[in-house]
Amino acid sequence: MNNRIFMLARQGKWLPTWYIAIIGSFVITIGSGLALQFIFSQQPLATLVPINSLIKSKDVYLSALGQLLNFVITYSTRILLLMVWIKVLEKRPFWTVGLERQAALIKYLRGALLGIFMYGLAVSILALTGCVIIVGGSIDQIGWGALLGIIIILPGWLIQGASEDLVTRGWLLPTMGARYRPWIGVIISALMFTLFHLPALLASGFNILALISGLTVSLFLAAYVLYEGGVWGVIGWHAAWNLAEGNLLASQVSGHDIAGGSLVKLVSVGPTWLTGGTFGPEAGAVVIAIVALGLLIIIALAHRRAAISNENEAAQLLASSSN
Repeated sequence: MNNRIFMLARQGKWLPTWYIAIIGSFVITIGSGLALQFIFSQQPLATLVPINSLIKSKDVYLSALGQLLNFVITYSTRILLLMVWIKVLEKRPFWTVGLERQAALIKYLRGALLGIFMYGLAVSILALTGCVIIVGGSIDQIGWGALLGIIIILPGWLIQGASEDLVTRGWLLPTMGARYRPWIGVIISALMFTLFHLPALLASGFNILALISGLTVSLFLAAYVLYEGGVWGVIGWHAAWNLAEGNLLASQVSGHDIAGGSLVKLVSVGPTWLTGGTFGPEAGAVVIAIVALGLLIIIALAHRRAAISNENEAAQLLASSSN
């Protein structure tokens, strides 16, 4: 399969084996978390910037600042570790993880709009069926009064979503697909993405639908990357989805409560299999169905594009032979 994302991965001097790639992904992911713990355990930062206390603060702006610091330090470290791996071990430019400049902004914004639309559609269905209700709160925590807090935390979401997609779909998927087979790259990236979310799943009470949802989202985003030939679209989708879930139409994000306030606060009152319960809508059947539909649409679009390409090639061959 001569997909652009695999061609970019082959520009390096070395493609890791599957077990080295899995070990490397754990080192990169766990290393980013350890970096946050280490940096903020050192004095004077531990006293001057008590990040956990900031996140738990009742002041919406302080809590947003704490969440932003958490995101930026943790996930920027993850991106930097991946960058070192790509440049030092594989000896290729970092942009070859699917970050080509051509139409980057358009792809990013298109992905972001799609992410907000898909999450908004899921919430709309849950609301119309009475499975979630809107609740009130203090004016600075919920509603337009929380807008500044949401703006403060926004860069954190941009970095957080990008880091997960770069590791799993910008690196694991193409390197494994280029070394072995494309389907192997898809499966390994999907399994690792789901595995990275397993601690949150276990902490919120094991829900088999959350596991299915993680795999479905992984396959959808893998198909998106392959269709687009890069990761700008999925990075935009992921950041917008998490922002919408955490701070716009707020519920829990993969089992986590998000600081910084929200425009609308949702509470699940319907059955867990539909709403996702304490894990959030991601673990519900509604989100799974919408994401699965998105996956089928991308597959259909890919087949249509391939058919058109084959027809054009056949027409060119016919024209050249008639001449």
